[in-house]
This record gives sequence, structure tokens and C-alpha cells, in this order.
Amino acid sequence: MQVRFWGTRGSYPCPRHDTLIHGGNTSCVEVRTQSGELIILDAGTGICPFGKSLLKEFGEKPIRGNILLSHTHWDHIHGFPFFSPLFFPENEWTIYGPPGAGRSLESVLSGQMQYDYFPVTVSQLGANKSYVELTEGVFRINDVIVRTRFVNHPALTFAYRIEADGCSVVYVPDHEPHYRALGDGIVSLKGQDLDHADFIRGTDLLIHDSQFTAAEYEHRQGWGHSTVEYVADLAALSDVRNLALFHHDPDRSDDQVCEMVETARARMENHTGGHGIESVFAAKEGQAVELALDTSSALNSEVSESRTAFEKRVEFVALAATDAELIASVRGACRELDYVLNEFSDTIQLLKETVEKKPGLILVHDELLCTGNSLATLYELFEGVPIIAIKDTTKKISCAAEIQPLISDWLTWPFSEAFIMSKLNSWCMRVKSSWQHATRSSNESRRVDALRSLNGMDTDTEERFDRLTRLASNLIGVPIAAVSLVDNNRHWFKSISGNGLAETQHDFAFCSYTIQQDDVLIIPDAFEDERFADCPLVTDRRHRFYAGAPLVARNGQKVGALCVIDHRPRILNSSQIQAIRDIASMVEEELLRAEMTAPPQ
Repeated sequence: MQVRFWGTRGSYPCPRHDTLIHGGNTSCVEVRTQSGELIILDAGTGICPFGKSLLKEFGEKPIRGNILLSHTHWDHIHGFPFFSPLFFPENEWTIYGPPGAGRSLESVLSGQMQYDYFPVTVSQLGANKSYVELTEGVFRINDVIVRTRFVNHPALTFAYRIEADGCSVVYVPDHEPHYRALGDGIVSLKGQDLDHADFIRGTDLLIHDSQFTAAEYEHRQGWGHSTVEYVADLAALSDVRNLALFHHDPDRSDDQVCEMVETARARMENHTGGHGIESVFAAKEGQAVELALDTSSALNSEVSESRTAFEKRVEFVALAATDAELIASVRGACRELDYVLNEFSDTIQLLKETVEKKPGLILVHDELLCTGNSLATLYELFEGVPIIAIKDTTKKISCAAEIQPLISDWLTWPFSEAFIMSKLNSWCMRVKSSWQHATRSSNESRRVDALRSLNGMDTDTEERFDRLTRLASNLIGVPIAAVSLVDNNRHWFKSISGNGLAETQHDFAFCSYTIQQDDVLIIPDAFEDERFADCPLVTDRRHRFYAGAPLVARNGQKVGALCVIDHRPRILNSSQIQAIRDIASMVEEELLRAEMTAPPQ
């Protein structure tokens, strides 16, 4: 996979003598796969020279490609009307992105090409164009898997994770930490900030907004951008291999950008000791990065869900607050988004008046959260409904520790109407899912190193392992048994009986939980377990029962699982549970034997 930068600045173009090295064009990044799939990330002014380059490359041959827009702020779409390949009828383009506030993606792009602003309309662009409005999820573009995640910005904005050729690239052009204190650097992660770290975890190349320094951020909170200190810590803690600082501030000179690179490099080395980091750099226009296939962490090729259709599922939003200015801001945002807003003076009133009809989203001002009223009851009664706490920086209020796990996300007041609109939109577009991704262990890198030292990943099938999975299947009386080895991003099956899967995605698999256990993990009925009910392995493959024992390497790290699976619920007796433990021990012996007899690297 090749990645090339065509525009690296944020906010507005800045062609100056002191921006010649990193460039002055706004966001645009090219991704090419080995099969020739063409993906363009954002259509800032950098897409203009890229378009001319494509016409020269393809000559008279038709160009087929995909444009993935993170959002529709001007610095990310301003080059769209000037993208030359859109003018030729033999070319085909699919344009992906978030919908506008009450308008389609196509109509938003058309807005900057109206008569008063531009001499050519969207309809006059001769290429064959199709538009796909996205929400959070995963979809496929031929041999490429694309994952989307909403990020924290004053517009409905996506981060993209692109997986192909055994490599991954994560593109996060505009994002502010959900917890603003992280702008000074990361001490710990929780909630949406932890989910953001999981989204980028283990990627080969992270392209991340790092527009500000921590000192600048003090006066720019709520603008929707990250600090270099936060991004460096995030990359180090998420096992990122290569970090590209991106969305450079237009007022920053090349020399100042280079200083930010030194800051990022020092912070990452402080976290990791320099291990696992291949490069830290500031993206430059024209710069190309080649990502080679890494067979030790090859990516899952299956996609079991697709969320490319936008559907507004919210009947009303509930707000519990007393601050008149705050209420007016939320009211204005809901009006713009055409959401019904029900306002309450406290959580008790909210409970009484909405008990028969569940809101799609609940917003609670933190001065009401901390009075000990009814948040726990609210959480239980409206299970699955996101609760957004509005933290007030104008008042010194500290919420009790027991309240914080009940909160889905935090907003910091005061905020702009644009910020609350994007927050409402992103949460209202998320579909409730009874599926909790297992967290990674604090020593994940040591665990993966232990797995790789076994030399068992991506090797040929062996009868000595197949014999054990057949034995487990017969003894427990289930149709499926497997030896699963758990890498950063996938579960690869060294042996599996009764199922054609070769591997599955890390977040899909039960074994992600098993390696967190010291003994056998038993799931009698996945349909009744909130951790797994909506997992694709359950909904698509009908995996109802699971039992797995962790496989432990010589240094005590858990590297996989011996598991048994059924398509119907089951209860195991004590002898069956002991049989799983015994067979897991036999698998461990075979894995260690493979480690000892492996040829030297």
C-alpha cells in the first residue's frame, strides 16, 4: 500500500516562503493498494494538483476512484470543484462522507458551487458520480476494508481506518480529545477517549491532526483540534508504528513544524524507549510512504457488517438543566437538526415524564448529576440510551466516582452551537448495540511478543493440533472446536474443526475475553449476554454457546485459547470443564515444542 500527501495544512491554504517544505495546501491524501484501488482522503486544495497528476498518469484511459470525506468544512472540500478528473464523462467516482444537517452529502457539496460562488454546478461535472452517506461502522471497497468512527469536532466528522494488503492506515484530520485535560498529554484514558485509542491501535501509519501545542490549546479549547503532546502520547500508548503529524496550523512555519516533530519524537520515546516506533514525521506535500505487508499482523479479510445507510432513529432528545444560556444553545442545535427537545429541570422530573417513552439521547448538566438525584435509576430505566454529561467549567463541581461509569460521553460548557450539533448528530446516528469489545491488557505488547516468539502464526495445518480440536469437539459434544492464537488485530486459527473460518477480527471474537481470564470462560447463551448479543459471530454465524481456556506461554503471557462452540445454548458439567482445561494444557505443550524446535530467525 502506498500513501501520498497532497495537502497537509488545516483551516485555509497558506502559500508562503516559510511553508515550502511542508506545503500550503489543505487536506488531501492519496492511498493506492497493490491491486490499483484508488482512495482519496478529503478534497482540500491539495486535490487540485493531484487531479492534474492523475490525468497525466492515466492519459486517455478512464479513471475510477473513491473520495472519502472526513467532513464538509471548507478546508476539506474546497478543492472538489477544481478536481479535473470530475469533468470527464469516462471517469467514475464514488464519494463517501457524512450527511449534512438536514441535507444530503451531494447538496452540501453543491452549496459551494452555487451561482453566486462558482461558475460551474455539480450537475455540470461530467464524470459518473455516486454518493454514499456513511454512519459509524465498516464497509468494503473491493479489496479494501474501511472502518469509520465519529470524532470530536464542531461538525459531523469521521476518522477512517483503511485496511488492505496486510497493512492499515488511520486518518484523523480533525479531532479534539473528549476530555480536554488530555491536551497537556495523556495520564489515563477512559470512555470515548479510550475508544478512540482502540480505533487506531496497532496501525502501521497514523495520520493525526496535531494542529496545536499544549500551550496554545489553553486558549483554543472547543475548536476541535488536538495537541502534538496528546497525539504523541496516544500513538505511543496505542502501539502505532509510524506517526504522521497532520493538519498543520496555517500560521506555523516549516521550522516550527519541525520543532513539533522533535516534541512528538521525544514524548513517544519516553513512553516506549524507542521500541516499536519506526518513524515520527510531519506530513509534507508530495511525500510518499510505502507500507509493506507484515505477515505477523496480517489483517482480517472478512466484513460481517456494513453501515453505509443513514437513518435518523431519534424521536426526541431529553435535557435536564437549569442554566438558561446552556438550554438555549442545546435548543438551537436541536432546532437546526430537526430533533424534538424535551426540557426538564432535574433528573427526577425527566424520569417521571418520560417513563412511558424512551428518549433517543439524554443530556444532563453536571450540577444536576452531582446532587445525588436519580442518575442510577435513569441509567437502569433507559438501558442503552446514551447519557451525555455537560461539564461546566464556570463552576467548580466534582462528580462522584460512582457516577462516571454511567456516562457515555462528556461535553464541556461553554461550547459552540456547532459543537453541540455535531455531538448530538454523532450519538443520534449510533445504533444501540449489545456488543462490548474486549479491552486490551496493559501489557499487550509483551503478550504479542510472546505469541510471535512461538513461531506459530500463519503456519501450515498440523495433525498434532487437529487431533486435539477433534478430541475437544467429541468430548464436549459440540460441532466446533479451535486453537485460536490472538494477535493485535485478529484471531488466527492454528486448528479448527467443524468451521471454515481461517481467522476473525479481534473485536468479533470471544477469545479476546478468554485471554483476560485465568480459567475457563463459559458463555451459556450469547444471545442473552450483553457483551456478545449483537456481535457478528452471534448474529451472522449463530454462535450461541462458547467455552474457552486461555493458552499460556512460557513467560506467563496468554497468547490464545482452546475453545469449543455450539449453535445452541449449553450448560457444561464439571467433568466437561476439566476436559477443556486438560486439552488446553496439551495444546500449550505442543505450542512450546514448536517454539523450541523452530529454526533460528
